[in-house]
Amino acid sequence: MPILPKVKMDSLNESVLQEASKSFQETVGLQWEWDHFTKLYNLIGQVQEREAARDAADSLHELNVQNKNRRMEAIQPFMEWLQGQDVDTTKLSIEKIGKNTGLGLVTKVAIKAEEPVLVIPEKIMMTTINAKESKLKILSEKDPVIKQMPNVLLSLFLLHERFVTRDASFWKPYIDILPSSYDTVLYFTLEEMQLLKNSQKGFREALRMYRNIVRQYAYFHGVFRKATDSASRAFRTIFTFRRYAWAASTAMTRQNSLTRPGKSGDELCLIPMWDLCNHEATGQFSNSFNSEEKNLVCYASHDYEPNTEFLIYYGERTSVDHFVHGGFVPETYFADIFNLDIGIGIHDRELARKETILRAFRMKCQESFAVKPAALQAMQLRSVFVFVRIFQADKELLDTLERNIGDYSFLTIPTPEVWQFLATRFTILKMASENSKLNLLKSICQGNEQQNLTNRQQMIVQLLQNEVKLLEILAHCAKDQLLQLQREKELRSVDL
Repeated sequence: MPILPKVKMDSLNESVLQEASKSFQETVGLQWEWDHFTKLYNLIGQVQEREAARDAADSLHELNVQNKNRRMEAIQPFMEWLQGQDVDTTKLSIEKIGKNTGLGLVTKVAIKAEEPVLVIPEKIMMTTINAKESKLKILSEKDPVIKQMPNVLLSLFLLHERFVTRDASFWKPYIDILPSSYDTVLYFTLEEMQLLKNSQKGFREALRMYRNIVRQYAYFHGVFRKATDSASRAFRTIFTFRRYAWAASTAMTRQNSLTRPGKSGDELCLIPMWDLCNHEATGQFSNSFNSEEKNLVCYASHDYEPNTEFLIYYGERTSVDHFVHGGFVPETYFADIFNLDIGIGIHDRELARKETILRAFRMKCQESFAVKPAALQAMQLRSVFVFVRIFQADKELLDTLERNIGDYSFLTIPTPEVWQFLATRFTILKMASENSKLNLLKSICQGNEQQNLTNRQQMIVQLLQNEVKLLEILAHCAKDQLLQLQREKELRSVDL
């Protein structure tokens, strides 16, 4: 395929940058969001057509050819590299885990809770400090985006090591064992994104991530064309969207922060071997950085028998966060947050009066509230209670509020009507999510069993399933609070 003339490629790149830089809008039915995504997707499709020759130059052990044995063949050289860097690998082995999980770590011996399992020296980590001391030094000091976004610096450093430094890279054995593609949104097809629309929250967050990476690609495409430092000149010959998507996906799914005593800010890094640990749904952080020994120590969070997958807790993240940043969706939903949208209609007769009172709480007539079951049960969602009470307010209550300007504290106390409203709203939303899940399965299964779904289809289904479970719990919490108030009222009546 002939290479597109520079002026035409630059023009296409400018169109990508302009589209990816548009102000984000949230619309009913995801109308603007879907239109925006399809424009970006089609533009990137044109970019990839023009970069196909460069991508095709990648060897069998790189990105564009799916070699199922590549990572398995890379295990032995990787383990030898680790041992050469004084990493003890006697407790764990690298194994293929399941059909879709990829590689993971499996115990060779019995391990006790709180026992050190992995000790990874800082010298083998790929860090943003390494990047700043590498051939990216000038670029990292001058570019405003890189200075503000260490994750971008880490992505570019990985890209440079893989496609510029290549065999001479100190980290080559580590890079060789990394996946050649991911299940992040950057790899989703148009059809898969269409399925994701069944989860409004999931689609919007996925779109935000997609357009961020697209915008970064378009921005650096222009930077590398013009900059004269050695790194930019090198990137100019190897930079493609496909390759940057791989580097960005590697960083977002694997990067971690190192906090050093006495130093401000965190340092982002990729940690060989340790980043092969898969997620444990329930647990606690079991890692610490020893600043004196300059190594990361990973402890067992519980007892392990031999030949058991060794897992670590990734932290409290929502299902959508795991989906967008990790490329997987756990079956648990305990950390999930539901964004409850509530609005006062433009035809409400008391709209102006309600709007005035809402301003006292720095709220508008259309609000979105982040709701967690624990906070709802503990009645800690004061802003939600205030909004619903004003939303429900009749003329009598509004008159009272206007006579007592500044004394609105009683609005933070939820009434039975508030709990009834929330219980009904969460129940309706749960039914809608269930319908979305059923429609999704109907459209992708077509008579086949659910276990035949692709990994990405399974993720979308799990995302909806977690949303259904979350809404069920929220509805149950609201109903329980309503029943409690009703019982208290009955007891007071008996006492009288």
